[in-house]
Amino acid sequence: MIAKITDDKTIVVYDKSQFDWYAIRNSGQIFVDPPCVVTEESNKIVIKATGKKDSRWLFDFFDLGTDYNAIKKDLAGFGLLCDAMKFGFGIRILKQPFVSCAISFIISANNNIKRFAKTIEQIDFDDLEKYTVEDFARMGCGYRAPYLYNAVRQLKSMSFEELKTFDNARLRKTLMSISGVGPKVADCIMLFAFHRLDVAPVDTWIARANLPQTIMGHRYAGVAQQYVFYYLQHLKKSLK
Repeated sequence: MIAKITDDKTIVVYDKSQFDWYAIRNSGQIFVDPPCVVTEESNKIVIKATGKKDSRWLFDFFDLGTDYNAIKKDLAGFGLLCDAMKFGFGIRILKQPFVSCAISFIISANNNIKRFAKTIEQIDFDDLEKYTVEDFARMGCGYRAPYLYNAVRQLKSMSFEELKTFDNARLRKTLMSISGVGPKVADCIMLFAFHRLDVAPVDTWIARANLPQTIMGHRYAGVAQQYVFYYLQHLKKSLK
């Protein structure tokens, strides 16, 4: 057993090898912290829900029904990934809310990390429609301001449940019809909101790694990408 819901507000993670909150938060996949407190107690990790969200929502958000050790075994045949998987052992692919995920990645594209983080802190993702183009500009979104204003309205008209039924090609094309969404941002949304684990977004770190098609075309390419991204960004070392 990886984890168990013990009450409406509490999850206990029994397999610490599959959950590293620091690595998850610093692996480039999350910009809006979930409403919870994560603590380590002896040989387990306790996740406490805060606010309106309950433990069932967090269990799904952290994808705690998936055995990532099994995924690592599937990827273990690629020697190139071994060091990266060991370093980022507790990374999980989060199931982020569609709209906040899309808006966050639009803002993050070609953006300075410090400025981006400051912008995200100012945004109320529960009431995005209240913002005008000028509001987004004042929050530091720059040229993205009109894109974001239009994207909010396009996202409102889309059905997440319907989009989940699309194959990768159709989903990517649909996402790229959203204002401000290019190929890389579309792939990020596919991986982190739609949990398409076979989709690996390519940023400068992944491009530099020059991963072979056998990895980039793997059914867990998106998971492999996260291990590689975290390893390269934090250790500044090349894969062996």
